[in-house]
Amino acid sequence: MYDFTNFLETFFVSASLALYLSTLNVKYMNTITSFNKQNLPTLAEEINAALTQIATKHGLQSLKIGSVTYDATSCKMQITGAVDPASSPEAQLKNKSYSEMLGYSMNIIGLKFTSKGRQFEVTSINLNRPKFPIEAKDLADGKPYKFAAERPLKFTTEVVYDETKNVFYAALK
Repeated sequence: MYDFTNFLETFFVSASLALYLSTLNVKYMNTITSFNKQNLPTLAEEINAALTQIATKHGLQSLKIGSVTYDATSCKMQITGAVDPASSPEAQLKNKSYSEMLGYSMNIIGLKFTSKGRQFEVTSINLNRPKFPIEAKDLADGKPYKFAAERPLKFTTEVVYDETKNVFYAALK
């Protein structure tokens, strides 16, 4: 005599396992036959992951997909990349001149300071915002803040000048 309950139990386990395996990594198992709103985000996500690895390998600040246009048979993805703005000699010169315009004797980008008991790092200078031209991020939570140029900032970093590369480096005191 055949055990029908054993058959049903085996069938449901097999069916649920097959269903689970079919949903597992379904976005990676399907081949793309035409571009549409459903498959482009998955494709863009995988490309951005690869671009992040490439950016890290080459020391870039970011490398990612920008705008995307597509039709059924083709897609065009714009890739945007950025170097660390404080690292290029042109940026160093620009930042030094902006810093001097605000009354500092050196490039203040990358320098750390304390304000109201919190540590900040200067990230950029925006002269189009005359009241609060200094942009800095809170080192505790990464939030951006703006600071006035009239108030002198007390930096907690020492600036080192490398004559061979004509670049200023910030070092902790």
